[in-house]
Amino acid sequence: MEQPWGLSGPEFLLLYGIALVVWCAIVVVVRTVVKQASKSRTDSHVLGLYERAFLHGGSDRVADTALAGLIEAGRVRVTRSRKLHRISTDGEDDAV
Repeated sequence: MEQPWGLSGPEFLLLYGIALVVWCAIVVVVRTVVKQASKSRTDSHVLGLYERAFLHGGSDRVADTALAGLIEAGRVRVTRSRKLHRISTDGEDDAV
């Protein structure tokens, strides 16, 4: 086979090496710019309890988290038969 693409082996390797160096330089520059932009953000958002629950397990995990919060706050109780009962402020319990 003669010279594919009109390049000899050493010419191709030189061209390939130059392209590799240019690509690496572009990647380094872009990563530096992105890192600088992320450091300059002053309004960094801290995820809330329900956002973390959603990321961890979806809407089912959010429902579990909300229910656990209600139980911990004393707003509902769970009976042995696994039924939820609302604890009213009047002292009466209502089935949910």
